Amino acid sequence: MAGSEVVARRRLADRAEPQAWGWLGAFLGLCVLLVGGMLAWWAAFGFWDTLFDPGELLGLSFDGRNHLTLAVLLAFVASGTVWVRRGVLRDIEILGELAGVPATEVEETAQRNVSPSAAARGTALVLALLLAVVIIPLTGGRALDSFTGWDMHHVWAVANNVAIFFLMFEGGWLSIQNLRTLHGYMTAHLSIDLLDRGSLASIGRIGLRGAVLWLLGGTIASTLTWGMAQAAPVYVILIGLLAVATASLLLPALMARGSLREAKHSELERVRARITSARNALLSGDGARASEQAARMTGLLAYEARIESVREWPYDTPTLLRFGLLAGLAASSWLGGALVERALTALLD
Repeated sequence: MAGSEVVARRRLADRAEPQAWGWLGAFLGLCVLLVGGMLAWWAAFGFWDTLFDPGELLGLSFDGRNHLTLAVLLAFVASGTVWVRRGVLRDIEILGELAGVPATEVEETAQRNVSPSAAARGTALVLALLLAVVIIPLTGGRALDSFTGWDMHHVWAVANNVAIFFLMFEGGWLSIQNLRTLHGYMTAHLSIDLLDRGSLASIGRIGLRGAVLWLLGGTIASTLTWGMAQAAPVYVILIGLLAVATASLLLPALMARGSLREAKHSELERVRARITSARNALLSGDGARASEQAARMTGLLAYEARIESVREWPYDTPTLLRFGLLAGLAASSWLGGALVERALTALLD
């Protein structure tokens, strides 16, 4: 390998190296920063009293609870996005090496997959701004026919919404880029060792990380519907998140499955041809040759059984079960959140 390629791989690996508790620390730090900033904003512009309502659950007003939830959601999505991108850097390096892609090209691909172009970010920002403003009247807030009644409370709300929706649109764009990269590596004759597929776990991780981020983010967002007058637009967004999370998990697996099936089929054809040759030699050979072919046949049959048992999916059963459980819990929290909130309120009244 050329010296420049070694340096490029080392740079990529250094940037992608995980840090213990880094994600959790970033999440907690952002939570403190955003919640503190929100409380300071409310106090500075005279909205402090609107945070509390003795008649509501835990004494928090609907408005106060929602804005605190939005602050936590933004902290989760922002820190989770960093976690996903670090993982993408590592997995692209592994898959690129398996596909025989030059290290410098892997470096460029990785940068594209974690750093969208200015055009992509501009488009995401425009869409986020539009949705951030429109979602307010759609969920029962002040109408858009006149902005005279809007105040600094709405400025904070719009800014928070823009940040969340921007990260969502940008994340969707990056997910598409990852799928394109994975497809390119798969069509570049990715080297598949059917007896040791640990390296191919990167395919599963690429989809699984994004799926977890979408699902958990949606679960946090689902609490916004508790007590909301018009929750239908939020449910539409949440259903979209569930669809994206499922696609994020399954599409890379489907791509990998095609390559795994092809590799498995080719290897079975090769070993069965050897079995046929050994069988013919066994049946037509003399005593010494028959013993040699019998021993060879035993090994070939064992190898054939081993190849036949290879899974054609990059996910094992426990991983799929965990994802299904997480998706079920997320969907349950989205659909049953309002009922739980009303039940708790009735018990506390």
